Amino acid sequence: MKHGTDCPNARAPGSLLLGLPAVLTSCPVFQYPASFVTVSQISPGTSSTDVPAGQKPMKVNGIPVYVVMGSSTTLNWTVPSLGAEVVGTGPTSGQVMHTLHKA
Repeated sequence: MKHGTDCPNARAPGSLLLGLPAVLTSCPVFQYPASFVTVSQISPGTSSTDVPAGQKPMKVNGIPVYVVMGSSTTLNWTVPSLGAEVVGTGPTSGQVMHTLHKA
């Protein structure tokens, strides 16, 4: 993790981003296959109690998590009870995301 910058350390094997970089396309992390996980606030205008219509949550360490998108390379979760979105990309991002806990 790198503090005080918009982009993660490109030399690290993976990164945890708290909040989104201002300009994602200029970040070196998107130019190689490392894993990274981004934790950010739910999009403005979305209530922390909103639940995706017709979707049942999966539980991650007892926390209800809604899968917004999932593929072999990217996971995108909404966690209304924590007011957070969690996005993971790369081969080990799912392992990091499954460590989600309430603070």
